[in-house]
Amino acid sequence: MDSATFVKGRHTIKAGVEIRRVQENKSSPNIPKETLSWLSEDNFVNNIMDSDSYGSAAPRTGARKTSSYAYVLDEFRPLRNLTLNVGLRYEYFGVDHEVKGRGLVFDPYTCGLAYCPAGSAWYFPNTLDFSPRVSIAWSPDKLHGKTVIRTGFGIFRGDGQFGSLASFGNLTYSYNLTQATFPGLSYPVPPSLSANSHSTSISGKDRHRKDVEMNGWNFSIQQEIARETTVQVAYYGSEGSHLFSGTTLNGINPATGQRPFASLTSSTIGTPPPTASVTLTPCNWA
Repeated sequence: MDSATFVKGRHTIKAGVEIRRVQENKSSPNIPKETLSWLSEDNFVNNIMDSDSYGSAAPRTGARKTSSYAYVLDEFRPLRNLTLNVGLRYEYFGVDHEVKGRGLVFDPYTCGLAYCPAGSAWYFPNTLDFSPRVSIAWSPDKLHGKTVIRTGFGIFRGDGQFGSLASFGNLTYSYNLTQATFPGLSYPVPPSLSANSHSTSISGKDRHRKDVEMNGWNFSIQQEIARETTVQVAYYGSEGSHLFSGTTLNGINPATGQRPFASLTSSTIGTPPPTASVTLTPCNWA
């Protein structure tokens, strides 16, 4: 990273660039994990198991991503008691990938109910993340320089949690069995049932998602009431959009007790479009 400052007359111009290389080597979970649940004492006594969730150990993976940032800011003093700050920041967060090309991409919005072709990008980058910033500081002469009024607005962006950007979740063998979809489920679980293609659980993301965006603004009045003593009243506001979250698809229909697509269990999709429609084609995951 590097930055520079130029002063010319009433202008103080600051600019800078940063290139950030992110690496994450991990094996998590590094041991198999299984959760068995009975939702009542009677179910436990009678061995009526409500659910069985299993996830195998994950292989050691290496996530890599390169991000680039740049900014320019002009601090302008048109008057002795008035300062304006106007700036613009550009952010390119890059695309996460695995150092050995591993990862199974599942995106029902672009690939249907099947893994995307080998070598598919984990997601598509946003290349227009321009974030303006502006602020004003004013000390009115009529108030004898003991009062300062400030206000500002800015847009701040992020690409979400780094680990959630990866497509490693599908590298492990996992399943999810419930009493609703497999009546008579009990312990021990027959190996043939856990290997059933209808129990497969996968995770994916909306590859066209937008980066997280936060709009922030503030207004404050600072008043000197005695030597080295001030009182400040301030208002701060913020609003977020495109927040990184997850949605469960293919849940059990309470009316039928069945899933819309029987070839897999519930699937977690990262940040799907709120009004997107999904056309899925059932397939066999065996």
